[in-house]
Amino acid sequence: MKKILFLHGFYASGQCVPALALREAFAGRAEVLTPDLPMHPNDALQFIRELIECEHPDILVGNSCGAFYAQMLAPVVGIPALLGNPHFRMSDFLRQRIGQHQYKSPRKDGKQSFVIDEALVEEFAVLEATQFDNCTDEYRERVWGLFGEQDTLAHFEPLFLEHYNRSFHFPGGHTPTADEVHNWYVPMVELQQVLGAQIQGFSVGQAITAHRTIRLAEPSDMQSIMQVMDAAKQIMRASGNLHQWVNGYPSEAVIGADMEKHVGYVIEENGRIIAYFAFISSPDPTYAKIYEGQWLDEEMPYHVIHRIGSYPNVHHVFDDIMEYCFSHDPNIRIDTHRENTIMQHNILKHGFTYCGIIYLASGDERLAYQKIIRDE
Repeated sequence: MKKILFLHGFYASGQCVPALALREAFAGRAEVLTPDLPMHPNDALQFIRELIECEHPDILVGNSCGAFYAQMLAPVVGIPALLGNPHFRMSDFLRQRIGQHQYKSPRKDGKQSFVIDEALVEEFAVLEATQFDNCTDEYRERVWGLFGEQDTLAHFEPLFLEHYNRSFHFPGGHTPTADEVHNWYVPMVELQQVLGAQIQGFSVGQAITAHRTIRLAEPSDMQSIMQVMDAAKQIMRASGNLHQWVNGYPSEAVIGADMEKHVGYVIEENGRIIAYFAFISSPDPTYAKIYEGQWLDEEMPYHVIHRIGSYPNVHHVFDDIMEYCFSHDPNIRIDTHRENTIMQHNILKHGFTYCGIIYLASGDERLAYQKIIRDE
């Protein structure tokens, strides 16, 4: 079984909300180590190094001060890291908080009080001066940053991007909630492929254990749909698909037009919208001409599936969409971007035939596929 080592923030412990949420999310799939870290940074780094040598984790996941530690250690110990809202200037943060404090979650030794003093601030300041010294070209791709758009404590994405290439956002604050850990941290860990998770559609994660329904989208769903689309874009970028769904596409206007035409659909799981797609009857103007190939059939009416998006921690969404759509029409066409290898894999897996290249109204190229279920 793989191992994840989670490093908590300065005021937290191994029993904090993100730690517990990670353990819950990976139960049965990976062992999540969530130790209480020493308060002093040199002691903490030594403790973490010894724990790594003993436990051999496959990835470091840090939040805030824990991400500060993970960044310094990842290239040294040779394992990847996910940095959640990393705080690279802990000395500035602590200098404003000299005095006695309480940890915000319980620690195993029962000691909940601690003191921030000038000596502690200086320890962090010394480390900060050399914190990026071990960053290498290889680790520009192996250390990822995850930044909360509502974070009011740490704003270090520009500094992160001076040293690393992969930066992602989530719609949360400095300390993620349990839901945000499930929706964002967990998929990022899986996307780094240290768990050998197979990506399907836009989703990696656990099997379906909840009740799902597919229904027409309504105007009141717009905010939830746009959050789904933002999540899908993050997965595209993480998988190397950099040029699809850019410049604000799909916008609220595009989704709203789907709703007006009654072709926009949502998938709900226990009342929560987890995915969106458009299911549109023929003809599709962009499919009028196809290059370097031909459609399986030019005469039959068909439906087109566009704008598939889902959260990255839900599973079998593409399967659900295919089952629904083929129950309404046996002749379906679909297209995707050349960089979207995840979607190409799923399209072919579900029996579609590659037919050729089509061009959107914008002139952008797409790979086109068709599947016809014929009566025996």
